[in-house]
Amino acid sequence: MQAEQMAHTDYQNELDRLNKVQIAMINAESKAGPLSDIDQSGTADVLEMNKLSAETSKAARDYQSKMAEIQNKNKLATDKMTIEREKLKVERENQANDIEVAKINARNRSSKSK
Repeated sequence: MQAEQMAHTDYQNELDRLNKVQIAMINAESKAGPLSDIDQSGTADVLEMNKLSAETSKAARDYQSKMAEIQNKNKLATDKMTIEREKLKVERENQANDIEVAKINARNRSSKSK
């Protein structure tokens, strides 16, 4: 549960960061005019919005894969617990059977000695 919460928080933080970058780029674009290149990367900032969209998609995919991994681990742990419970149940049944056999053997020994 804690891992799920941490993955969710990381994902939300990444989305917040990307959103802030997009807002900053939109504000800069509105002030500087069309096809500005504030970071002087050689690509117009408007075209870099696609890059931000790709980063957002990547963050979503990373989040989904991390959640799937966490859920798989949780399922494995649950399955392991179920198996261990079943083993304990069988062991208790075997102990009960051993006790019954011991009682029967004790009765048979006492009846033979008479």
